[in-house]
Amino acid sequence: MEKLERRIRSIVRQENASEIKGESVQNYGKTSNDVWGGGTTCEKGNERRMEAAEMRMLRWMCGVTREDRINNARIRGTVKVVEVSKKTQEARLRWYGHVMRSDGQSDKRRALDMEVQRRRRRGRPRIRWKDGIVTDMREKSLDTNMAGDRGRWKRLIKNSDPI
Repeated sequence: MEKLERRIRSIVRQENASEIKGESVQNYGKTSNDVWGGGTTCEKGNERRMEAAEMRMLRWMCGVTREDRINNARIRGTVKVVEVSKKTQEARLRWYGHVMRSDGQSDKRRALDMEVQRRRRRGRPRIRWKDGIVTDMREKSLDTNMAGDRGRWKRLIKNSDPI
């Protein structure tokens, strides 16, 4: 841990560390939230590729290579960021809360409640956006009725960066 922190300090002065972290990691997460947050669910393959790209950036920021054999959790703890998948989950749930708080006549609410009467294809069904939301809500032990209180919902869905 100390070796990793010394490497970070040698590359970046302490006062510029958060500025660089914001540029390279948080903006990357913001882009992925814009893409997958409100629109659709992220396939597992794409999610793994995003995680790998994020870890490459974090390792590069820290000046650490895979040969140093420092695990991902330690690097994340040092740089103080949470996984991209958790940030996309937060964005999906934030959008879901927004839709649930809208009145029942809005287009987005009607589209969410709409059921398409059609047979699905053979084989394993593709994950729909609503299926992803159900999984996210089950993981965080949330209920649909909780979305009505905006402040509480915001606190419950938060996947904050480690301190």
